[in-house]
Amino acid sequence: MNANDLAAATAVLRRHEAAVMSIPGVYAMGVGSAADHGGADAPCIVVHVTRDVAPGSVPASLEGIPVFVLVGEPPRLQSL
Repeated sequence: MNANDLAAATAVLRRHEAAVMSIPGVYAMGVGSAADHGGADAPCIVVHVTRDVAPGSVPASLEGIPVFVLVGEPPRLQSL
């Protein structure tokens, strides 16, 4: 994976960011390496969702870039 691959994946993320972030339960997204998620050494889009996100609501790929979904909870701010 090189800088051009990451730049292309980032451009795809930016084109779809508003639509994906509007899916109920999605709280973050970014670009990563598919190798970190059991895939090839290629860029991917990582979408962070809560446990109650509807199955199948996040696309499996965006413009040919694979999407990996990570289930968790959004960070909580704590007062000092």
